[in-house]
Amino acid sequence: MSPFRVFGSLALAFGALGVVVVLANLGRGSLGGHSLIPFTGVALFSVLIGLGLLFHRKWAAALFAVILAIIGIWMGILSIVNVPLPWSILNVAFGCALLVPGVITVRCWSQLNSEQRP
Repeated sequence: MSPFRVFGSLALAFGALGVVVVLANLGRGSLGGHSLIPFTGVALFSVLIGLGLLFHRKWAAALFAVILAIIGIWMGILSIVNVPLPWSILNVAFGCALLVPGVITVRCWSQLNSEQRP
């Protein structure tokens, strides 16, 4: 199994779980709960990226890697500035782990499919 299928499966599962949580929460706003309607876009975007990664599309791999790299760099820099020492080490390590899909995408770029329409 390629790493892109693993990434796609995880993104698809995250998106599907997000859609289920949003649908389960629809009637709870009147009871004093928070509305999760804004999370619907993130969940559907995750489903779209997951499907693109499952089919080995270059656009999905590039978008997935760039988004995770931005989040990882943001976590690393801001945790050094704002978080106390024992926890900043964990945050920097987690931020570095989010850079791994970018490295895998660059190394395996030739295995991905581009959309070629006649």
